[in-house]
Amino acid sequence: NASSIGLVVGSYALASIASRVLVTPLSRRFTPWQLLIISGCIAGICFAGFALVHSFALLTAFSFWLGLGLGMATPMSQALLYDTAPANRVGEVMGLRILMGNSVQTLVPLVSGAIGTAFGMGPIFWALAVTQFSTSYAVRAQWRRRKAHPPGPSP
Repeated sequence: NASSIGLVVGSYALASIASRVLVTPLSRRFTPWQLLIISGCIAGICFAGFALVHSFALLTAFSFWLGLGLGMATPMSQALLYDTAPANRVGEVMGLRILMGNSVQTLVPLVSGAIGTAFGMGPIFWALAVTQFSTSYAVRAQWRRRKAHPPGPSP
């Protein structure tokens, strides 16, 4: 019913707000790279589990954990983009980030609807989980490359 859906969505929103509050103390302990990797792994686990959940309480818990993971991703990705972009091109990089985000918000529901109609919801959640884990792996590889070969000063 509608109130159950509201509780699930509300748990996601509450966790998203909580993660934004917790990001400052966590950033004192972890690098933005590490927090982004953790965020992606949390989201990947949640997406993989969503397809298997049949209980309202478990769905609400997964939604809360997804909010923690994804709520932390935006500030960390923006911090990394700002830190790694050339000084005279930060605006362009942030603009591209917004473009990509809006494109994903348009394309994912369209593709998910087509896949969900053909195959059910399981493959959608599993594809999202694979995407999150792959992204976390790519972020980890980039972080290690930057640790091994730090970039020089910007011209």
